[in-house]
Amino acid sequence: MKILKRIFGIITVILAISFIASCPEAGNDDLGKYMPQGALRALIEPKSIVYDSYAEINTGVLTNYYFIEVGIIRNMYISTLSNIRYNGMTPISYSKTSINETSISQNIKETISKSIKISDTNKKKVDLSLNLEKIPIIGSFIPKASYTWEGTKTKENIETNAIEKSLAEATKQSESETVSYTIGNTGEPAGWHRVALYADYHVYFIVKTSADKQELLGWETVFSVLEDSFYLAQEYSPNGIFDNSPLNDITFDEDFYKYLPDPGIDIIQNIQTDFKSIRDIEKTIKDTGRFNQHADIISFDHFETNINMMKLAGYKTIDFIVKIDAKEEEDGIQYIMLFSSSLPSNDYFLDGVTFEHGGVATKNKGSLSTKWWTYEFDQIKEIPIEKFIVNEFVIRYGASNNKYTTGTNKWQNKNLRVQLHFKQ
Repeated sequence: MKILKRIFGIITVILAISFIASCPEAGNDDLGKYMPQGALRALIEPKSIVYDSYAEINTGVLTNYYFIEVGIIRNMYISTLSNIRYNGMTPISYSKTSINETSISQNIKETISKSIKISDTNKKKVDLSLNLEKIPIIGSFIPKASYTWEGTKTKENIETNAIEKSLAEATKQSESETVSYTIGNTGEPAGWHRVALYADYHVYFIVKTSADKQELLGWETVFSVLEDSFYLAQEYSPNGIFDNSPLNDITFDEDFYKYLPDPGIDIIQNIQTDFKSIRDIEKTIKDTGRFNQHADIISFDHFETNINMMKLAGYKTIDFIVKIDAKEEEDGIQYIMLFSSSLPSNDYFLDGVTFEHGGVATKNKGSLSTKWWTYEFDQIKEIPIEKFIVNEFVIRYGASNNKYTTGTNKWQNKNLRVQLHFKQ
């Protein structure tokens, strides 16, 4: 007789796609003045959160189950409602394109696969579908719009329609849209013009492992639409090619399941890495702006970890301890700043430290010191791990005058070493 032992209670969650009762019609008044634009491209907002987990004993064998929130994919391409070619001379009206459940499912499947990458031991990344298809126990990649989760938690934003109803409704909605627009009356360019339907989706993994988490026993990919997220886009292509490929991706190690927390365990041990040498060569920093200086782009791989794996393991914050050698060429104030992205924008600034080398080395503020001095800074603390979208962080540098100086400021640094503290 089958014996089931639930570590948690049972609650059923059905993840499903559902379409809004009505999307706006794609008529001239709704679409407004025509502005040629290319196809929208998917953009994933990574989460990497173990939302729930439980263990089950079946015929004497303990199995772990994990409900992982991967992220939200914006601009998910659903279907093309109309696609016509305009010769640049004779006005032409949109005509509806045939829609079916298979094409909708295929479009969603392709976007999910390309938005989620799996990295092997050599750090080579492949699409999710290619990875799952090579795992014997999985063998295929078929994202599901419905799944029964027998854990203790539910999510307010998870739709509860059945998959059959959802896909049928998706087809019905796409086919019922009114597309009324004439190309060529208001100076539209020659080429291909289409109206496409998009939405935003949650994506989840349902992962099943052995008790010691060394063996993968199952892996489902599940998606559900965000409420009221459907919208139409009018798009243009000179050659008929509409590129809906994702702008970014989220990456998981192929053995990430081995590092998931044990089900039912809320307390995890803080982790402190060793100091890692990042750069030993000397760099000069001037007072010409933080984005005009050398920046150290540092992968979490350098610390033998992966930011998504640490998120999955339940870690919430990171402390950054920075060791660096510094000296001045011109007197002033020195800055060391932590960013979550290599893009030149203050939007990614997280925290930083300010020091005055001459004042430290000579114990006299406003003094110039050309001697090397080794610093250790531990002020950059409790940085939310969710701030890191890609598997890297950036240390930038700056310089400015102090109240004792005017003119320019210049300093050098070398022997950068960093230590990380991961905390729950």
